[in-house]
Amino acid sequence: MTPQITTEQKGANFIDMLAPPDTARTGVAAAVFFFSLLVLPLAENHGVSLLFCVTSLVFLYLLVRSLFAMLFYLIPAVFLYGISGVLPAGNPLLLPASLFALLLGGACGAFLLLHYRDKKKLPLIALLPLAAFLLAFLLTGDIFHALLSLLPLVFAIAIAFAVARYLPQTTAVVIGAGTLAAALLIAGAITLLRFGASFSALPAAATGAIENTIASFFETASALYAEAGIDFPFSALVPQTVAATLINISPALFLVLCTVTAFYAWRVLMTLFLAFRSVPRLPLRFTALNVSTECAAIFLIASLLSLVGGDGVFAAVCRNVALVLEPILVLAGLRVILGGAARSCLSFILILVLAYFLWSNPAAGFAVTAAVGAVRILLAAFFPPSEEKGE
Repeated sequence: MTPQITTEQKGANFIDMLAPPDTARTGVAAAVFFFSLLVLPLAENHGVSLLFCVTSLVFLYLLVRSLFAMLFYLIPAVFLYGISGVLPAGNPLLLPASLFALLLGGACGAFLLLHYRDKKKLPLIALLPLAAFLLAFLLTGDIFHALLSLLPLVFAIAIAFAVARYLPQTTAVVIGAGTLAAALLIAGAITLLRFGASFSALPAAATGAIENTIASFFETASALYAEAGIDFPFSALVPQTVAATLINISPALFLVLCTVTAFYAWRVLMTLFLAFRSVPRLPLRFTALNVSTECAAIFLIASLLSLVGGDGVFAAVCRNVALVLEPILVLAGLRVILGGAARSCLSFILILVLAYFLWSNPAAGFAVTAAVGAVRILLAAFFPPSEEKGE
């Protein structure tokens, strides 16, 4: 009887199978990793952010070799650029540059750690974060700013751990998102302590920042309407409503951004494996999107309760739960709506409905897409295809 190979053994076999890239590809990965480490402490500088964003786009294009595939990576960057226009920040490229730094730093760092993990080569890889930290400290003169250079390294270690443990894509993304969220929260806590603030003051400070930002945005918009001689279409209560909504869903939005960043970093790492010829093909567990029926059921229940629960605390909690689960179910929904060669009338109708919602109300479009994915997962679980029944 053939002994069954464990998951740990499969992971070890995959790591041993990785072919080391040539010197040129290693240099490219190391350069992008080092730049990603260095850019976070310097991201407030517009020139540095612009240069890194351009470098990131060029690097991603060389990996995917397709402008259409580039749109996949541009969606979150464009979204964060739009948010930067609302935030009282002097550099609108701060958030997109930070996203690319975490994304490419995590992917390229994990790539280097997995290929050069032996005792002789690992110290050479460890010199990159150390050099980035020291250079950032020399340029900024602030050790707290310089510590930001270590965030992509922590993210890269989590992703490399997921590959080494041969974890499926969904589990790896959850681990990466959790690690990134914890690292960002620790960085925020250190910043609070640096300015003498207490942890108990964090909710009030965050709430006040959101309210002031929304109020400032509406004041600016009202002034622009007045200069154009047009009546402002929103009442004085709208800014308060928008601020309250954002405050209620801010925890979920934070986790969603961490999850999306982890998913994109994982996809970039898989693309690096293929583009740099580390492996001829990827294991299915690294690319398959597996969402549990529990996740789908919780999303549908939480979404329904948030709709009928009004503005209470329970409804806010349900809304946050639904938003946290939404990104992975959006991908499942897109696979249902856009996947497959043979299309039915229902699939065409769903595509038209999705296009309408994404154009008129993106939040509703994503929610509908996630609901489609959740329903499809539940139907597949309770009503499997005939071949799975053994017919």
